[in-house]
Amino acid sequence: MAEPGNEIVATIGEVDRSAIALGDTLRKQRKFNEAIAEYRTVLETQGIPVSLKAEAEYNIGLSHTWLGEYDQAAAVFNRMLDVYKDDPNAVGYAQFCIAWIEIQKGKYIEAIARLERSIAAGNITDRELAARTQYLVGKTYFMFLNDPVRARTAFNAVQSNYPETHIAKHPYITERGGN
Repeated sequence: MAEPGNEIVATIGEVDRSAIALGDTLRKQRKFNEAIAEYRTVLETQGIPVSLKAEAEYNIGLSHTWLGEYDQAAAVFNRMLDVYKDDPNAVGYAQFCIAWIEIQKGKYIEAIARLERSIAAGNITDRELAARTQYLVGKTYFMFLNDPVRARTAFNAVQSNYPETHIAKHPYITERGGN
């Protein structure tokens, strides 16, 4: 993943986020094991909104990713697919992260297929997430499969479908897309 400050930060709901604030602080300080413990406390606390639990679980998965514990991270993200199946953004974030792990393991075609299924479902309401999902398709084609034609098609889709997003201004898209 990118540096912690550049990772996709999931704010899956409009709720009081104070319950996960300490975990967020620890994660930003790269104290990932301590952050995981804090987020698990949130998951075990009664009365916490489901959207905040989804965000805590996502952050547990991210922390495992930063620790290089890809199998543990994938287990968390796969669990999210079941537990939060009614939340299209939580599912979208989990699918994105599973695909990222697949890319790290050299499973490029599987990752692209996962990302494309996630986009095709059309139910992600977080436009930046949807755009970054499309972007990762292009980046995978470009960087790992040496397929600039398919990469350009994916990058063009970001520009066409999500022009207002932050990722639409990324150099891979502005320099390689649209040509």
